[in-house]
Amino acid sequence: MTAALTPDQARALWDAGCFAVLTGLPEGSEYGIDGVFNAVKAFSGTKFLPPGLHILTWAPPSGAASTLPLRSGYVHYFRPRERIALAWDSSNEDVGAPRTDVSDAELRALDPGLAPYPFAQLASWKALSGAVTPAIVQRVLGDGRVDGLAGAEGETDPEVAALAGAAGPLRSLHFPVFDLKRSWRDGATGDDRTKWVADKSVLWEQVVADVGGPAALLGTLQLAFILVLNIWSWAALGAYRRLLVLLTRSASATAAPESHGAGAQAREVSIDLVTTLAAQLDALPLTAFQTELPDLDVFYQDELEALRKSLGRALGSPGWWALAPRLRAAWAGLEKSAGRFGWALGPLPAGDEDSDEDDEDGEYAPVVVET
Repeated sequence: MTAALTPDQARALWDAGCFAVLTGLPEGSEYGIDGVFNAVKAFSGTKFLPPGLHILTWAPPSGAASTLPLRSGYVHYFRPRERIALAWDSSNEDVGAPRTDVSDAELRALDPGLAPYPFAQLASWKALSGAVTPAIVQRVLGDGRVDGLAGAEGETDPEVAALAGAAGPLRSLHFPVFDLKRSWRDGATGDDRTKWVADKSVLWEQVVADVGGPAALLGTLQLAFILVLNIWSWAALGAYRRLLVLLTRSASATAAPESHGAGAQAREVSIDLVTTLAAQLDALPLTAFQTELPDLDVFYQDELEALRKSLGRALGSPGWWALAPRLRAAWAGLEKSAGRFGWALGPLPAGDEDSDEDDEDGEYAPVVVET
């Protein structure tokens, strides 16, 4: 899973690193840590994890009798030197509650089956997960255990609901619930409703307040993608799509976050959104849109174009002038990542893009309501 460590490195990491113990998996099971997957034999978990967010995933071997042939996972924000132990129970094909009373003696006994953390991919993992906080994990996942058929609070997609229903009562994801098709303020009429139908900034303001700030909104998007990528969670995919639309189509909040209840730091989050999207596209398999995520390529291209317009107009605002070089550099990285799939995003405009009010159509078109 990683390059061999010297004895001195191993001793230092043993004393300073975190441990994720997972016992009881059948031989031939798939195990993953932060997106690196392997088939296991004599296996007891991962050692030397750096502090921070990590996701462990597992699936029984394909030849095993299984009522739920899917990936499950455990998401946790590890404190320095923290030790977590999970045990696979073949009778219900699940792990029990995590425990933290893992002694040095237990770790020494398990050490032959503990694989070192794959540090070669740590930078890529940090790019995908850097905004996810312990509070976000707790709010969305509770105790951190999750599987690919978990439902989502407020999920209205009939396909997702049918998948979850077929599996019986499973764990639930608690992503923010909001309706992109009704993005105006209560009581808005006429021109105001027309304006905020196309520009989601009013809705952005409300959701940002609910989740605890612009950085928390980005972290929630990152967590949704992590669940999609690592356990192919359809419920998380629905949440990811809604969150991404909210972030890409809130032009007013992007240009002037102070006008929507956020501070100037929200501009930094907009730059982080661009680098996050680049990392996410880099993490997707080249065949993802032909296999696991059909039709998502069209969605991505539409939302990246909406973001390009929003950021282009933002560059015309004085609050963005000092940040323009960093934003353009981040966008160039996103253009390169999009090029993996043959997409040509084009450069950011110079602050003079026309309004994209007429772009509001398709899946998230507004609903006309009689008043």
